[in-house]
Amino acid sequence: MEVVLLDYIDTFDDATGLFDVREGNFDGDPTKFDLIDVRGQVSFTDDNPSGTPTWSDWQDLTVSDITARAFRFRVILETQSEGMAPAITSLSATVDMPDRVASDNDITYTGSEVVTFPIEFKEAPALGIAATLANGDRYEISNKTSSGFTITTYTGASVSTNSTLFDYVAKGYGRKVV
Repeated sequence: MEVVLLDYIDTFDDATGLFDVREGNFDGDPTKFDLIDVRGQVSFTDDNPSGTPTWSDWQDLTVSDITARAFRFRVILETQSEGMAPAITSLSATVDMPDRVASDNDITYTGSEVVTFPIEFKEAPALGIAATLANGDRYEISNKTSSGFTITTYTGASVSTNSTLFDYVAKGYGRKVV
C-alpha cells in the first residue's frame, strides 16, 4: 500500500517569501503524517462466499497464516485534521497457499493400481515415483487428478504380471472444498 498526505492548508503556492530560503523539507513537514492513519484489514470465512457466509470480524493485516475458503479486504483511512487527508496511490493484497505434500511408500501391486490421496489437492499436484520394476518392465502414470492417479506396469505392450513395489510423493497446494 502506498499512501500520500493531501494537505489542503499548506500548499506550495501558499508559501511566503523566497522558495530557497524557506525552512524545512521541500516535501513538507513529516510530523504532519502523525495526524493521519491508514490501516489495511482482512476478514475471512470457511463458508461458500457465493452463498450466505458467516465472516470473521475485521482484523488489522499482519503477516500470518490463515486457513479460509474466502477473504475480503478493506482499508481504514483516518485523519485528525480537517485540512489533511490520507490518499492511497496503490493497493494490493497477496494471498499465497503454501505447498502441501502427500506421500506413501512400499505400495505393492500387480498390473495396475489406483492411488487416492488422503486429502484432495486444489489442482493436480506434481508427482514423483520411485519404483522397483522387474527386468524389462516400465510403468505409466495415467488419470492424474487432484484426487489421485493410476499407475500401470507394462512388459512390452502388455500389462505386466510381475509384482511391482513403489513409493510416491505428490506436491501441490490447497485442498478441494466441495
